[in-house]
Amino acid sequence: MSTYKEIADRANVSIGTVYRVAHNRGRVAKETARRVREAIDELGYERNIYASNLSRKKEYRFGVLMPRTHLNSGYWEAPFRGAEQAGRELARYRVGVEAFLYDENSPRSFDHHAQKAADAELDGILVAAVVARASTEIAGRLPPELPRVYFDSYIADPAAAGFVGQDSYSSGRLAGHLMSMMLPADAPVIALRTYPGDPETDVETCHIPDRIRGFRDCAAGRRGLTVTTVAVNASLGAAGFVEAIGPALIACPGVAGVFVSNSETHLAVDAMKQLGHRDDMRYVGYDLVEPNRRYLVDGTIDFLLGQRPYEQGYRGVHLLHRHVVLKEEAPGPIVLPTDIFTRENPGSLPEISDNEARAKKAQLS
Repeated sequence: MSTYKEIADRANVSIGTVYRVAHNRGRVAKETARRVREAIDELGYERNIYASNLSRKKEYRFGVLMPRTHLNSGYWEAPFRGAEQAGRELARYRVGVEAFLYDENSPRSFDHHAQKAADAELDGILVAAVVARASTEIAGRLPPELPRVYFDSYIADPAAAGFVGQDSYSSGRLAGHLMSMMLPADAPVIALRTYPGDPETDVETCHIPDRIRGFRDCAAGRRGLTVTTVAVNASLGAAGFVEAIGPALIACPGVAGVFVSNSETHLAVDAMKQLGHRDDMRYVGYDLVEPNRRYLVDGTIDFLLGQRPYEQGYRGVHLLHRHVVLKEEAPGPIVLPTDIFTRENPGSLPEISDNEARAKKAQLS
């Protein structure tokens, strides 16, 4: 790319005139401006947006609207830390990241923190709208001019600058394929459809039905397993799994496999043990959180599907930066690969620092 001096020499003007034309500042005669633009087109020039922002001392504030990190057995800690890391990397460009963490089991909590984010005069926002109410309301709640990127759950928002996450239906099909590899064709299987609250309200996690549908289409439609879907009130914790699984075992004798559609497969295992079920049950679930990993390593859980949550938070903030600060055109959805963890490939969990542990404890209070 050419310098201001080279462009000025070609157009026979001063360097200051080139600067004014390139940055649309000050008054320049039409004929002079035409010559400068022709020189720019001939020689090439690209505005240094970083330098421009630093010279104007422009500061950017990005928000992250997502569930509190201790929820779903600590699943949300990973994308939160990914977003934090991206914020640290972008701090030198005067980009700050602010978290708005809601309780996904509480519509009131979501309303409160979504409104705080909407009122915060942000330059962009990264959103995990993981409950049905959030997915239907969030686009209208945010200021229409506010750039937004979604992660974890895809939202059909025409104003979105992007999406980073998993194809929920395809991951469900993968889970069905893995389950069918372990069982005979006609084996009974229960698929646990978790929801955080009352099943009669609008707070079901929005990507869970897609996972269940993908699992059923593959396991039952193509692999011949007998799949019974069972609703579990995940907000009740272990009690919710016992409450749901107990009647299901009576209604579906001979159950040989359990598919859990969220990160709490370990609670399904605990419920089965409490109900006195046999030890050779096959389990397929999601996410490498610590309680799941323990059961994976000891061979109780057969497969865990990973959706790269750290990468979702990290890439989501960087995607906002490229769109808002660097003025890059919004890309299409970024669909991340689904990882498969087994006893032989258990992955690893990052250690939590003392400061992070204190912050996590504060969220629980």
